[in-house]
Amino acid sequence: YFFPVESAPVGISSYDNNAVILTEGFPEVAAITDPRNVVPTVLTYREPCQSKLSIVQSEGGVMYASINGIFYIGRGGGKLLTDDYLDVADWRRYAPTTMKSLYKDGQYIGFHSGTTVGNAVVLDTRESLAILRQLSQRADATFVKPGTDIAYVAYNSQILELEGSEF
Repeated sequence: YFFPVESAPVGISSYDNNAVILTEGFPEVAAITDPRNVVPTVLTYREPCQSKLSIVQSEGGVMYASINGIFYIGRGGGKLLTDDYLDVADWRRYAPTTMKSLYKDGQYIGFHSGTTVGNAVVLDTRESLAILRQLSQRADATFVKPGTDIAYVAYNSQILELEGSEF
C-alpha cells in the first residue's frame, strides 16, 4: 500500500494509531485503521523536520527538531516546545540539521554539532512547564532499548549508557 504526501518526506514515526509523516514542508498525520484506506491530513504547522535522526516517540506523540525548535505532534495537536526558551536565531546555534536525539525518562535529548555551550539540548517534559538545559556529552549515534528507558550513546568508538534521569 502507498499514499502520496505533499512534501518530500524526511522521516516517519507513530503514536497511538497514527502515523506522523515529517517532511521538508508541513507535517502530515494519518490514522492507521486499515492500510487500504490511509489518507494523510496535512497539518497547519509550518515546521519542517531538519533531521530524521532527531525524530523520537514520546508519551502520546512524536518530537523532532524543526526549523523553529523542538516540535511535538500528538494528542492535543502540535506545539513548539522550545518557544518559551529559544528564539529562532538561538535555535539555529544548535545546528538542528545535525541533531541525533533520544527520549528517556520524559526528556528529549538532542545531541548536536552546534555552537552552544553544551553538546546536547535537554528538554525535560516531566514538569507542567518544560525545562531546557544543556548536556556536555557528545554522541555520534543514539539508541533506546525498546520497551525500556535504557539509553546508549556512541561516541569516539565507545558505547556509553546514559544512567539515571539527571545525566
